[in-house]
Amino acid sequence: LDASKTTGETLRRTGTKHQRLLAQSQRMQKQLRRLSRQVMTERENDRRMISHDLYAVISQALIGINLRLEHLRREAAANPGDLDSNVRSTQLMLGSSIDIVRQYSHEMGPTVLDELGLIPALEILAGRIEKKTRISLGLELSTEVEMLPLDKRLVLYRIAEEALTHASTRPAVDRIGLSIRRGTGCIRMTVRDNGRVASPTRPSRRQRSESVEIMGMKERLAMVGGVLRVTLRPTTGTTLVVRVPCG
Repeated sequence: LDASKTTGETLRRTGTKHQRLLAQSQRMQKQLRRLSRQVMTERENDRRMISHDLYAVISQALIGINLRLEHLRREAAANPGDLDSNVRSTQLMLGSSIDIVRQYSHEMGPTVLDELGLIPALEILAGRIEKKTRISLGLELSTEVEMLPLDKRLVLYRIAEEALTHASTRPAVDRIGLSIRRGTGCIRMTVRDNGRVASPTRPSRRQRSESVEIMGMKERLAMVGGVLRVTLRPTTGTTLVVRVPCG
């Protein structure tokens, strides 16, 4: 009986200690998640500020130079020769530079999202991926998504950007679909591709890399109360479903 009491007291103390450690672990996890969200938020804010400054300052300067060169080309029309060809080639270089600045500005912080909305931003993103990869990319976008607050629309854009980029690099993929629809109390975004998927029992290096990206997506969604589900099927490809609450 004494041994039983001693054992029971030991188990009680051990259980109390484990509960205390579990509570401490949960507090640390909450703190880590809060810090992670703060870092993500600050990073997005920095990227948006840099993108706006980059486009507003550098692009305007390049456009001004381009207009000046156009004026010089017209003045040189009376004497066609090397000057005219040089001006034309310089204009082409400047035009290419403006496109590069616009592309990097959009990738760092989608200004279209602020100015026009999520749907135009996704259409531009899809067009850029189609042009780069030659993969057919279909869109079905409900205008109800524009009713979401800016932070939720930005999260959807970033996840769509990552999902489409990864889908376009999978083996044998030739078709990708992106749809956004209104669900029960949420906005549902689905990204589906028909690329090959390796056996789940032997994950490839690509799958391990994507699993890290999936964790990043889930953490980003947790900031706005969203959830993510990923389905891998060797015969039909990969399906990614995101749900973001409307409220």
